[in-house]
Amino acid sequence: MKSESDDSLVRATSHMVINDDGRKSTEISAATTDSKADAMDFPKPTSSVLGDKRVWDITAKFRHVASTLPVGTLVKDTAFTLFESVGALEIMDPKMDSGCLAPGESLVDEYDLERPLLPEEVIGIIDQFLCCEMAWYEGYPLAQTLFSSHYIDKLLSLEAKNVDQIHFSKSGRDNVWSSPLVHLVLRAYCIAMIKCCDYALEEINRSLDGGGTRCNFYEEEDFSGHTYGRELFTKIPLKPILDLLSLAAEFTSTEKEHSVNGQHLGSPDLYGAIAARINFRITLLRAMSLEEDIEDKFKLWKDMPGFLADIKTTHSLGLPVKESFSPKIQRRLASTVPPKPMVEISFDDALTKLENMCKDCAEAVKIVHFGPHNVQPLKSFLWAFSSRKPEPYTYPRACLAAALFMCDDSGFQQLLRRDLEDIVLAGSDVLDPINWTIEAPQSKTPVSNRRFEMAKAVSHFCEVAVHMPGGYIDYFRTLTSNRCRVRRNLTHVAAALEDLQTMETEHLDESLRKFSTDEIEFPLSSWTYLQKLRVMEWIVQLGFELDMYLPDELAGMYCRSGSTSCESEGFVAR
Repeated sequence: MKSESDDSLVRATSHMVINDDGRKSTEISAATTDSKADAMDFPKPTSSVLGDKRVWDITAKFRHVASTLPVGTLVKDTAFTLFESVGALEIMDPKMDSGCLAPGESLVDEYDLERPLLPEEVIGIIDQFLCCEMAWYEGYPLAQTLFSSHYIDKLLSLEAKNVDQIHFSKSGRDNVWSSPLVHLVLRAYCIAMIKCCDYALEEINRSLDGGGTRCNFYEEEDFSGHTYGRELFTKIPLKPILDLLSLAAEFTSTEKEHSVNGQHLGSPDLYGAIAARINFRITLLRAMSLEEDIEDKFKLWKDMPGFLADIKTTHSLGLPVKESFSPKIQRRLASTVPPKPMVEISFDDALTKLENMCKDCAEAVKIVHFGPHNVQPLKSFLWAFSSRKPEPYTYPRACLAAALFMCDDSGFQQLLRRDLEDIVLAGSDVLDPINWTIEAPQSKTPVSNRRFEMAKAVSHFCEVAVHMPGGYIDYFRTLTSNRCRVRRNLTHVAAALEDLQTMETEHLDESLRKFSTDEIEFPLSSWTYLQKLRVMEWIVQLGFELDMYLPDELAGMYCRSGSTSCESEGFVAR
């Protein structure tokens, strides 16, 4: 289709490689056979030899032929397929063509990984790592954050089985003491940082191992866990990495003492700043480790703000080394996509996000204090955690979910029985543990054991409520999702509670009233209805929090929220 913008198309196709027989120029002439251009004298293309190819400059001829076409005319060769058309549009488009290079631009940026670094440069690179790491936790892919570092790319390109095989040098082994700031300090920090990412991914995957519909995080909106085929030192244990970090911390402490004593010209503040970052990484690595005791983890997370304060005060000492990062590394990770810009966040912003994440993680590990006998406090804790501002990242929510879903379906059935006892069956013989010790009657007599029948009815209710989509497990799993997904998934929970109330509870309540010695009125229906009212109330309130209602809808939703709350309060009173 010819338009006023044809000049840009002509400029993009100024040169074309063709065969010696001039087949391409013949096709162009064929496209205008019916036009007056046949009678015109075309400018003669100039040719030159490039290697074993002959290159023809058809710019003038192409412009001449295109000028004869009226605006709106579509010229299409039947042999030119849709795939080739799209491919032609992609060629030399920086956003589409992965091989498009600007004049004088190289395919990859060269960087000497073994060059000695100044102490302030090490501080600058580590602080750049911190910004990239927090951008990844925020949801950006590794290719645009940590994997854009030449140092990280080199370490991950090695199929290392132990720490000694992880190095920066091309020779296969680092000469540590030739440049200890690079081959010991920076190398140890990089290895530990990659291992922290591995622990984060493992924790997130572990949080998905429980029951339910497995919907506590969504990669397209929460987190990017794609590693582009790189293994993040999964097989390397924690202890050798901690030993390497301890050696790096010892080196920086020694260098700091030498600076104080005047044995070399380096500032002691610089080595103190590096030591603070090494100690921070040791603490963070231990806190994220799956091998650490939960009580120790809580203490480690609580100690984190002290390290962050030291890092913040010494950030001004660092000297960024921007050439140590390159977006072109993405070509080795995803060759079909042009390199995307690196995600850059400010250091102050990254430090604030990290501090909030540490606080969220310290709060998340408190869930172990809630046992199966504390159902109502557990629900309140999960709702309060989900309501934290700013909203917790995926990793703290995964820490919470992994601890919550360690139990199997039978554990959630026990939790549901305790929930029933707290709300509608307090002190009732329906939930007496002895009921579950009675064996099924062997004879076919019409008279059956009432305890066995009550246990059978409650067990059936718990099994259905736990296993159904949107059921009891999904209720808890919903509270570990991001805030928008909490509201969306609560609508599924409300629908599941409605189905449970209409299809299961009525005949089970009749069975319990028949066999129980207590005067109980529809306990299972009452519990289900009360839970549904609470969920509906949360859905309406989350709509206000997420600013989902139009101005003319606010009054109606306020009225709906008030009526639901009054109905719930009145039902509890009755």
